[in-house]
Amino acid sequence: MNTKPNAVFLLLLLLISCKKDTPPSPTRAQLLSDKSWLLSSSTLYAQNAPDVDAYSSLPSCIKDNTIEFASNGDYLYDEGPTKCKVMDAQTQYGSWVLSADETQIIVTFNGSKKSYVIQEFTNQVLRLRFSFASTNGFTLMQDNTYKLK
Repeated sequence: MNTKPNAVFLLLLLLISCKKDTPPSPTRAQLLSDKSWLLSSSTLYAQNAPDVDAYSSLPSCIKDNTIEFASNGDYLYDEGPTKCKVMDAQTQYGSWVLSADETQIIVTFNGSKKSYVIQEFTNQVLRLRFSFASTNGFTLMQDNTYKLK
C-alpha cells in the first residue's frame, strides 16, 4: 500500500485547516473616529482669483482648537488650551455622519448642517473641503487640513 498520497493529502488538509482568518480592514468611520484633529492649514479658493492662505491670519486661540468625530456620532469642537473669549464653552457638541459612499462628512453643529468633501485621508492627515457663498454672491471653497494631535 502506497502511503505517500495519503500523507500528502493529510499535510494539505492540515495546512488548509490552520489558515488564519485575517481580520477585516477598519472602515473609514473607524479610522476617523475617537481621535483629536488639529487644524494645520486652511486655504480659500475663488474662481478667477489667487488662492488665499487663511490659516496664517487666524489668531493662535483658533489654531489650537481641535475637532473629534466620536464613534457614537457625536462631533466635538474643543477650544484647546487658549480661548479667544473667556466665556466660550471649552467643548461644544454636534453630530456627524459619513455619506453612504464615505466621501463626505456631514456635520450638524450650532443649528446648521454642513457637508465636507474628504480630499485626503490618512492615519495622520485629514483634508476637508466645503463650499459657501461670499457676501458678494461668489461661491468660495475652503480646504482645511487637520493633523492627528
